Amino acid sequence: MDLNETLSSICMNCGLCCDGSLFNRVRIRNEEDRKLAEKLHLTTFSLPDGKMYFSLPCPFFKGCCSIYDRPRPNTCGKFFCEPLKKLMDGELTELKTRSMVETAVKARNEVMETAQKIDAYKDFSFPRVMKEVNPVPSENMKEHKLLQLKVMSARIALSRLKKK
Repeated sequence: MDLNETLSSICMNCGLCCDGSLFNRVRIRNEEDRKLAEKLHLTTFSLPDGKMYFSLPCPFFKGCCSIYDRPRPNTCGKFFCEPLKKLMDGELTELKTRSMVETAVKARNEVMETAQKIDAYKDFSFPRVMKEVNPVPSENMKEHKLLQLKVMSARIALSRLKKK
């Protein structure tokens, strides 16, 4: 498998950048991307500094990108998490890169599996569960120590995918 196939394989089995696990927004870098985002009915907005974004989670992420073969904002295809960048630069092996990404996906899944068993959290999205402990646990979260631990573990695993 060549490097591009390896990168695609790792990336397509993750989706943490699209489902709102890593970020809550994506930067729109040019007019073409803005038009594409609006054509796709993505929720777009500007910050006071004038930069434009669209909100995550992406409605086209269904375990993987459901519009991968259609026109989509360039940002979508150009984003690489830190482990993928380090793999491209030869700083990480394929095995280590896969391990880091799989650990983060597993941690997210464990948070959601645990949350599903708690009435107060069963309908929460992953980002919403994460907010329950950010910056300190909510009163309700304080009653669910196992979920708190899973969230903290996920936070650590996800931090390894972000730029430092």
